[in-house]
Amino acid sequence: MSRTDQYCDKLKDAGLVQSEADLGRLMGMGPSYVSCQKAKGNEPSVEAMATLAFNLDAELQELEDTIRHGTDLTADRLVAASIIYEVKNEIFARLKAKCRGGRHV
Repeated sequence: MSRTDQYCDKLKDAGLVQSEADLGRLMGMGPSYVSCQKAKGNEPSVEAMATLAFNLDAELQELEDTIRHGTDLTADRLVAASIIYEVKNEIFARLKAKCRGGRHV
């Protein structure tokens, strides 16, 4: 299973996406982007992964704002936030490694 498949599955568990098409849009690409990259045997571009990480960070900021405004998160939303945080940090770590000379994590 590719990392992209793992991210998609985790984000499905978090309720953020329902399909690869949703993941492609969250990457700032079209709905067929993920399936096309998989068919070609390619990983998503650095740009797509960076966009995904920033969009995940924005989702986490929205959750934090909800808490700051006095609204408690349900247990499901707390689990979702934990999953989103984990995926975002993994993506940022991989991007950082790529920017430091092409090493892969």
